[in-house]
Amino acid sequence: MPVEARTVTLTSDGSGDATGSILVSGIIRGVEVISITTPTDQWDLTIKSPGGVAILTDTGIGSAAPELLIPAQAGTAGANGQLFGLSGNLSLVGANMGASKSAKVIIYVER
Repeated sequence: MPVEARTVTLTSDGSGDATGSILVSGIIRGVEVISITTPTDQWDLTIKSPGGVAILTDTGIGSAAPELLIPAQAGTAGANGQLFGLSGNLSLVGANMGASKSAKVIIYVER
């Protein structure tokens, strides 16, 4: 099956929080997080389904290094990567990033 990379940039406000959304259709096989304007060390990312269910939560993301997350059925970063198919807008929430910091979130979707 072909895999498509979908990208959204999260940029935090003065409180250190950021929100975004991205349209997907398929099975999420991985999520890559790349720092742009280096966020505070140990920031958090949550990705929610169109219905508002957390499908991936990662706390304590390093400030500078890229990270590759494999979603688990339970909605946390980790093993097994067996997610159900999704179609619609995913919401992304970054927290504890520091003021005016940015990260690129790339979602790899099997179509």
